[in-house]
Amino acid sequence: MLKKKLIYLEILASLLLYGCSPSVKQTQAAAEKTTIEVETTAEAKEPEIPYIEAADSFAGGSGTEEDPYQIATAEQLALMGKVNDDWAPEYNKAYYVLTADIQLNDVGNYENWKENPPEYQWKPVGDSFKGNFDGDGHVISGMYVRSVKDWLGIGLFRELFTGSVSNVKIEKGYLYINDSNTYAGGVIGNIVGNFR
Repeated sequence: MLKKKLIYLEILASLLLYGCSPSVKQTQAAAEKTTIEVETTAEAKEPEIPYIEAADSFAGGSGTEEDPYQIATAEQLALMGKVNDDWAPEYNKAYYVLTADIQLNDVGNYENWKENPPEYQWKPVGDSFKGNFDGDGHVISGMYVRSVKDWLGIGLFRELFTGSVSNVKIEKGYLYINDSNTYAGGVIGNIVGNFR
């Protein structure tokens, strides 16, 4: 028998842990309502929900501090995750900037995503990210994440060991955890190590 625990969190500042270093504190921003559901059994059947398909290229930029990779769409945001999963140093230590608000799913029914999941799920940026991500004050909404075995954290970024994430707001998201050993946060699921 499945034992489910539903936790509703209304967060005014952010979904990051307080007490992090100054650059991480900059990422704390208003989030409307995020739901986290925990299933305490690994045998739960999960619906087949595709990940957002990555774009072929960024909107611009070369990945340097002076000329960061520009991200303007959900597909370009997924590309940042894809190239960082490949452990390619030119992407893992690169600079990225959001140039627009991004909606990952239609948010009209986000409060009912437990029963009716959205069209796409977000695959969090992996733990190989060591670069700089600047949200430039933009909002990412409609993020739906289901935890996967062996992921220690879920959120926009799965885990950060080094790197910098700042100036981004997460709104109207849903994080589904099916392992009690998984950490969850709207921006970063699990923070380990030092940040600048």
